[in-house]
Amino acid sequence: MGDVKTGLLVFALLAGAALLVLWLHPRLPSHHRSKETTEIVRLGVGVIATITALALGLLITSVKGSFDQVNRDVQVFATRLILTDRALRFYGSGAADARDLLRKYTERALYETWPQDTSQAIVEDQVAGALLDQTEAAILALPPDLQRPGLTARAADAIHDVVKQRWALIEESGSAVPPFLVVALTLWLGLIFASFGYNAPRNGLVIAVLLVCAGSVSGALFLITEMDGAFTGLITVPSDPVARALAHMQ
Repeated sequence: MGDVKTGLLVFALLAGAALLVLWLHPRLPSHHRSKETTEIVRLGVGVIATITALALGLLITSVKGSFDQVNRDVQVFATRLILTDRALRFYGSGAADARDLLRKYTERALYETWPQDTSQAIVEDQVAGALLDQTEAAILALPPDLQRPGLTARAADAIHDVVKQRWALIEESGSAVPPFLVVALTLWLGLIFASFGYNAPRNGLVIAVLLVCAGSVSGALFLITEMDGAFTGLITVPSDPVARALAHMQ
């Protein structure tokens, strides 16, 4: 809901700036509406528009790259869960307790990280972390398999990789977009939209176009802020890899 409010606020600011200047322009003194003044306004707004386009492009690239990285890391995380379960399965009945703990951890991580209400997603879940610690302790306590001496070490390495990947996802779950950059972009866009209303004809079509443009730009910023939270909001990384890992364990 926070991202929706941000998008609506940006829309109100951009549309309000354009419509305010559209209403205010005929009431300005004549020297503020001269040809020379209009040219300077256009040049100044052109500079702002160039900077805004560059910053917006960098922001989109950063958010998309961060989102894709989290998506890949979730796939790696699920793969390492499956490899750990396979190592314990090959170990035999002596690793049944460790496998059960691993399954409980995977189930907990799946339903806490991807709940039905995505605003309640918990990536750094203490209960899940405790289950993973218990799983690692149970694996490290397994006696070496004399017939397959490398199997216990393989399981220990696999669970260690799961722990590392979990903490990598926790670190990546934060925001990659500095709030001040979003504020700066909004202000720059507000100046650009204010220039749209400067010296524009006052009719219904112009107002409709200004509103559509404001909605499009605010929608783009909404999508950017939505993708910034990889596990929360309307746009999240898919949980399918972890769900498949849990199904494999069961």
